Amino acid sequence: MIHTQELVFWLLLPTVLALIAYLLSSGSAPARKLVVAAITLYAVVVAGVVLSPLPIDAEMIAEARRVGAPFDLRHHNFVPFRTITAAIGNGYFPTIKWQLGGNIALFVPLGLLLPLLHPRFRSGRNTVVVGLAASLLVETIQLLGNLAFGFGWKAFDVDDLFLNTAGTMIGWLVWRGSDAVRSRGGVSAMETG
Repeated sequence: MIHTQELVFWLLLPTVLALIAYLLSSGSAPARKLVVAAITLYAVVVAGVVLSPLPIDAEMIAEARRVGAPFDLRHHNFVPFRTITAAIGNGYFPTIKWQLGGNIALFVPLGLLLPLLHPRFRSGRNTVVVGLAASLLVETIQLLGNLAFGFGWKAFDVDDLFLNTAGTMIGWLVWRGSDAVRSRGGVSAMETG
């Protein structure tokens, strides 16, 4: 299980690596390799968050099937903004912070890293589409995991699609803002792409 401090570190590390690469020189081969390494590290962290805890112990799975609720679509949220409204409505800050903030924060590095990887992602639209697709993949894996394991492992939540995509957009806006600041001293990535 990943602890909060570890998660923050592992989400920040690829972002910092990408920023270093960007500041060094967005067109150089070493900078590109650093961006690829950052995206790879980020993908591993996201996979760890999405799959953790992974029920691989046969006894643990049998116990979960015995005491847990069987797979039931009522444990998932297919109604837009239901989870967001409930989290804000209960006013409990840790729920708001981890449920809403965590889903946004998880995808901010994606929005920041993609434009550094390839010029086609310098378009906010292209970056957001990839963020939405990645989020849909995550939610689908969680839903299919429930079917595969035969018990409620992770929940599909349509609101996560909105939150993850917002995180991707925030990351892209941070990249765009940093590119605009960088362009004041020279040529921006938007002009060189």
